[in-house]
Amino acid sequence: MEISGTELVYFSPTGTTRRVLNGIAKGLGYERVGMLDVTMTQSREWGEGVGDADNVVVIGAPVYAGRVAATAAERIKQLEGKGRAAVVVVVYGNRDYDDALLELSDLAKAAGFVVVAGGAFIGEHSFSTDECELAVGRPDEVDANAAVSFGEQVRGKLDGLSGLGDVEGVGLPGNAEYKDGMSVNDMGPSTDEGKCGMCGICVEVCPVDAISMEGFELKTDMQKCILCGACVRECRVGARALDDERIEGIRQRLKAGCEVRREPEVFV
Repeated sequence: MEISGTELVYFSPTGTTRRVLNGIAKGLGYERVGMLDVTMTQSREWGEGVGDADNVVVIGAPVYAGRVAATAAERIKQLEGKGRAAVVVVVYGNRDYDDALLELSDLAKAAGFVVVAGGAFIGEHSFSTDECELAVGRPDEVDANAAVSFGEQVRGKLDGLSGLGDVEGVGLPGNAEYKDGMSVNDMGPSTDEGKCGMCGICVEVCPVDAISMEGFELKTDMQKCILCGACVRECRVGARALDDERIEGIRQRLKAGCEVRREPEVFV
């Protein structure tokens, strides 16, 4: 079938999901590649659809507790597929993606896309630290090559179709009755006031506007925080940290249960 380009749509607070999608786009091999970043609140301008009608759309989101990150899900619901071909991709921190890939496929279908393939890739966990490494450095070279290979497989499938009416259901793992995801919490990063220079980078990168500067004080709305770790990663002086004792407990359980390296899984 005729596909003229690739459109990447992603929720990627720390840039990990975006990197995976870039590799898939490379494998797809279409010269024209567009990007729609739905990470930030101020980027909500996607109501008229996604790119050209003959693009294949690659939709990527991180996994939080075995589900599509709730904020990502809400923003993906606002897309208009209009019958376009879609590839769904989830990125998780080496524990498990559980029902997330199936959930993302369901979200894409509900938005009007025709899902032709899906994949689950691994990225460094947002709770990873120097003292407790969780999938550190991933996606690595092996993952990058797998992303390119996946794109090539999808391109081969698309080239062999006469139209999207030929697409049979893609068998994706997961339960139709999704597991419970992350509940509303009162956890979030702390700020070391002795290190913080009030530069405002953390405010700029927060995808849910949970951080504000009030005078000479930095405040975090723990009810809004989604624990994505973007502010921690981007702070140039190491003033932000996910050091709540409850997060540390989760971190240690993840380390104990995630020591065996998991590899990308794709479904074409």
